[in-house]
Amino acid sequence: MIKGVLILFSFFCFLFTGCIKDDFTSSPDYFITFSKDTVSFDTIFSGIPSSVRKVMIYNDNNKSLSLNSVILKSGGSSGFYINLDGQKGTSFNNIDVLRNDSVHLFIGVNINESDDFNPVFYNDEIEFNYNGNLQKITLEAYSWNAFRWYGKVLDNDTTLSSLRPIIVYDSLVIGKNANVNLSAGTRLYMRDKANILVKGSLKCNGVHGNPVHIRGDRTDNMFDNLPYSEMSAQWGDLIFKSGSFDNLFSFSEIRGMTNGIIIDSCDVTRKKLTIENSNIRNSKNALFTNKSSWIEVSNSIFANSGAPLVYLIGGKSRFTHCSIVNLYKLGSVLSPALKLSNFDYDSLLNKIEIPLLKAQFNNTIIWGNRTMEIALSSFDGSGDYNPENFSFMFDHCLIKARGTDDNEFINTLWNEKPLFKATGDNYKYDFNLDSISPAIGKGAPEYAIEFPYDMNGNIRPAGSADIGALQFIPSTN
Repeated sequence: MIKGVLILFSFFCFLFTGCIKDDFTSSPDYFITFSKDTVSFDTIFSGIPSSVRKVMIYNDNNKSLSLNSVILKSGGSSGFYINLDGQKGTSFNNIDVLRNDSVHLFIGVNINESDDFNPVFYNDEIEFNYNGNLQKITLEAYSWNAFRWYGKVLDNDTTLSSLRPIIVYDSLVIGKNANVNLSAGTRLYMRDKANILVKGSLKCNGVHGNPVHIRGDRTDNMFDNLPYSEMSAQWGDLIFKSGSFDNLFSFSEIRGMTNGIIIDSCDVTRKKLTIENSNIRNSKNALFTNKSSWIEVSNSIFANSGAPLVYLIGGKSRFTHCSIVNLYKLGSVLSPALKLSNFDYDSLLNKIEIPLLKAQFNNTIIWGNRTMEIALSSFDGSGDYNPENFSFMFDHCLIKARGTDDNEFINTLWNEKPLFKATGDNYKYDFNLDSISPAIGKGAPEYAIEFPYDMNGNIRPAGSADIGALQFIPSTN
């Protein structure tokens, strides 16, 4: 009986195997398709493997196909490499793609370092030969040679140029006697959890159209519409220590941090940091924290974080023609966009009073998704803000809050939507004003006279200055 069952089982296996074999076609009228027929890598760094891209190979026919050969045309000399259906190599034979089924193709690239200063274009092809048909997937990448710094310490005066990007591993420390200048176009690419610690002076001297960039080192996308360069927590923090003064961000883009820019307490009689024409965005926690220091900010954007965009703890601060906008979509937002306080906590969580000598906001937008985007926290919690230790003023600002004008809030646009061009759909942001924005023409003229150009270099007429960092420019179409 058992023998008979085994014979019957073998017979059915033979029939099944025969059916599968007969299911394959050699006709050239049947084709495979690809989820992508061109795989393009954003600029990668030479000598560092890229992230891996996936391509699906589909057979949507009612017949199975056998791919006679799949060949990486360069044989790997181009720097591209592939993995087909779980196998690594540059040439594959007799790859079966069953009817109404698919196989996975994974593609990466790692280009050898060279002496080139500019990104160099590389390409290759994957050829699929079957049943007399030839189909191809095109591979493209730009590779950029970068300097790599591991735990770099700059103890002497240094000027960095834009000849090559710099990848910072571990940390970058600017010594207490060093003055470091980043010239226009300089790019610092920060590795995961890498920090910048400034004990001396850091000046980022970008120009319009050629800013200084400080950002994470990933150049690929998390999703098709979300590049890693626009995500938070791609690197650590930028910290200015108490003995650091005379720092500058001019035409600078700083983004992708974990705890943002942190300014330690110091002497408020000497300017700590000047920020002008800069875009600071995307932090997992607070974006910009100033503790008992003197800072001046103009024509700049602070955008998108999980905690305050601007957190002022004591000190002296002045923000003019800025856009402070929190439309963060990558996690929870735990506090208003702007937070003012005249105290902090010691290691035992005891309150320490730190006088807020000045917090002035002129022609500035403060907006976000919360009901209130301003928080005022006084040492005694009374809400009676003594100008001697809690001094603030908002002059011609647009603010997301319910309030009325008084001595501290002058000519305020309360709770009026600024109507930006793009507010986060598909992770796209554009803080230029729409043509019907209530912020148009509502700025105080004296600040427009002080800053006659917006952060994009557009003229800001004193008599019709807009609130915010960007002046509305009517379309010429």
